[in-house]
Amino acid sequence: KDAWGGAIEVQILSEYFQVQIVVVDTVSGCTTIFGEALNFPSRMVLIYDGIHYDALYYSAPDGTTQTVHPTSDSSILEKAKVTAEEAKAAHNYTDTGGFTLKCLVCGFRMKGETEAQKHAKTTSHTNFSEV
Repeated sequence: KDAWGGAIEVQILSEYFQVQIVVVDTVSGCTTIFGEALNFPSRMVLIYDGIHYDALYYSAPDGTTQTVHPTSDSSILEKAKVTAEEAKAAHNYTDTGGFTLKCLVCGFRMKGETEAQKHAKTTSHTNFSEV
């Protein structure tokens, strides 16, 4: 109910849609390839910012956008890595272990997801904002 999806869900989506899904982590730059062993002919790339997965797309010179690419086109992976490096340099990610949060119910400040979960458990407060 109150959980986000992750690797298991990405693997399920890869198999369901029969497309290789490559996830590029903004912070580490690591790539994880889901569906690689299934030899799907196409792939899509997601960027993970610490909380959310967003689809990366290619803007062609004619103005069209493309989110699904042939697995034979390795250049899309290099472009995705560059995008992740740019996002990291611009601090476009969330450090869930080190971010500072404020409880919007009582004003209590805390650091990281673990402290927020502890505060929510002890107070039943669930409305937080990043400071």
